Amino acid sequence: MKFFKFKYSLILIFFLISGLFVFNPLPLPPSIQTLTKAESISIYARDRKLLWQTSAKNLQGYRHFVPLQIVSPQFKGLLLKTEDKRFYAHLGVDPVALIRAIQLKLKSGRWKSGGSTISMQLIRLSRPGLPRNFKVKFEEALLSLWLECSLSKNEILELYVNHLPFGQEIYGVSEAAKRYYHKDPSGLNLQESAELIATIRAPSLLNPSIQSDLKQHIQNQILDQKTSSPVQSSIIQREYYFPHWVNRLLAKTKESAKLRTTIDFELQTTSHAILNDHLKDLKEKNVTQGAVLIIDHQTGEVLSYVGSKNYLEASSLGQIDGVAQYRQPGSALKPFLYALALQNGISPQTWLEDQPKTFETAIGYYEPQNYNRQFHGQVLFRHALASSLNVPALNLHEKVGVSEFYHQLKSLGFSKLVHPAAHYGLGMTLGNFEVSLWELVQAYTVFANQGQQKELKMLLNESSRRRFIYQKDSVHMIRDMLSDDLARSLGFGEEGVLSFDFPVMVKTGTSQNYRDNWTVAITPRHIVGVWVGNFNGQAMKGVSGVTGAAPVMREIIEHLYREKPWVAWKDPVALNKVSVCSNTSCRSQTMEFESLHKDTPRFVKSKKPQFQILSPLAKRTYRINRFMPAENQKLKLKTSQNDLIESVMLNGQEIPLTQNDYYLPLVRGKNRLSLKLSHHSQASHLIYYVE
Repeated sequence: MKFFKFKYSLILIFFLISGLFVFNPLPLPPSIQTLTKAESISIYARDRKLLWQTSAKNLQGYRHFVPLQIVSPQFKGLLLKTEDKRFYAHLGVDPVALIRAIQLKLKSGRWKSGGSTISMQLIRLSRPGLPRNFKVKFEEALLSLWLECSLSKNEILELYVNHLPFGQEIYGVSEAAKRYYHKDPSGLNLQESAELIATIRAPSLLNPSIQSDLKQHIQNQILDQKTSSPVQSSIIQREYYFPHWVNRLLAKTKESAKLRTTIDFELQTTSHAILNDHLKDLKEKNVTQGAVLIIDHQTGEVLSYVGSKNYLEASSLGQIDGVAQYRQPGSALKPFLYALALQNGISPQTWLEDQPKTFETAIGYYEPQNYNRQFHGQVLFRHALASSLNVPALNLHEKVGVSEFYHQLKSLGFSKLVHPAAHYGLGMTLGNFEVSLWELVQAYTVFANQGQQKELKMLLNESSRRRFIYQKDSVHMIRDMLSDDLARSLGFGEEGVLSFDFPVMVKTGTSQNYRDNWTVAITPRHIVGVWVGNFNGQAMKGVSGVTGAAPVMREIIEHLYREKPWVAWKDPVALNKVSVCSNTSCRSQTMEFESLHKDTPRFVKSKKPQFQILSPLAKRTYRINRFMPAENQKLKLKTSQNDLIESVMLNGQEIPLTQNDYYLPLVRGKNRLSLKLSHHSQASHLIYYVE
């Protein structure tokens, strides 16, 4: 009788304290809000194939939230019977079960029965890592009362079944059903439900991937059976695909989400294999890495994103993302200059000079060469671009203006242009700053979308912004020129890897010292961008645009259209072409577009060559090597036109001509160099220093 009074006195005290709590509530743990419909970040290909699954912020393991109504009735029934028989009757705390648990604890010295309701267990799941003692148990009881005031019974049960731990970093009944039994939670039978519910007591020891007598015993207890047949289960091991692509997405997404991306699983796998096959062939030329980016330029969707040869290959730094890495693009930027020139009034029928010339830059003088080390005199605008000739491009850049081209490149989204235009100078045309493959392909969308740049998209449900950068007629002309096999023959030959049976706009680029090699190709539906090189910055051995990235591009294009019908370009109103001379002697004719503007010049002359001292440089300081005799150390005078020199004076003393060259002795301090030139008695002077 005494114990009976004591027992119900405790119940009365508990309800009194609970009443005080309801009117003076403790704040609900923030972690309960985190659990509300929380799930892992799951990333899918466009065909809904799972590519990657990872924990969301503040959540452990893998979980997939499902509504309570699609969970198997057998599972729900067994769960309530085992974990909380009076779930729908109490207010979050079952006083009878709690008192019984306390009694057993006092008698045996350990917890034999937790006495926790499903609401209390949910509170415990939201606060992992706390000890199991009276203080924590009391907090759970109070917080479960508050939880029941906030949510309905079914909402609480829904949260509970979606966050139960089932071992192997699996949380929630949906993920457990898929991973252990390869089915949806609605299809769980009685035996499978019992096995999962047994797992709750010790997820790491009793999960379905482990067979043990203890697990079978607990399962039999749940089913009220002496014996039961073992359930056939086998855990599905997750495969993870395309880590560079996933990492780019995860950098933008930290919260729980199911992301259906634009990536084409088959095309991604194929383009990766094509890249790796070609990298094997290029190994002897010291090429260890590459990257591929393929987009649908009509939608802006990224279809393939290959960041490296092998993400796990540490020797070649495979974890670096070649699509996102910044490298010098070489000549790959020339189409943007030529399009700007057309837009600014230069005629497509213009002749450009391709002959030796020295250009002054911010860091000295530069004498450009073409890839084949040949000059071609006067060349048509079309041929200069398609054959990627350097001197004509630099002459054109002078005409267009350094500042104007700089701002055009900035508008295209090249983020590494962080210095003023004068810092880069004419070198922008030849790629003296860094771009990523992502930025380059996105910039090239202007040539496929009538002058509009389309923002690349990674998710199917997101929109792609667009901006007008060029006039549609100018980009149409550029695309036509870069699809012209004959026009590219000066630089690349008439037949080769850049030639197709159908129109494909192609541009290559190679950075200084063969460190980077690029190819971008545009078809009426796709843009394919390829980079090859080395992540450690080592130079390749003579790899050009047609031997490095271009063969990869070609095989991908052939794969894209091996079975699909060729689709023609959807161009604006047809532009007129007229017959023009194809060479300076006018012995042959070719068809070329009419100018976008009237009364435009048909010939862009380079400035009259100015006499330049190339070495030593003005105001430069030179140092004497203290380990060599000073009298043996001299500077060789270099100029743009040695044949104009009549005499050379250094600090008032004449320097003799020695074997057709002038050698300047190193004299410490300030040195004044004076050159008298033969025509019109001109002279050239500069000051330099020696330490």
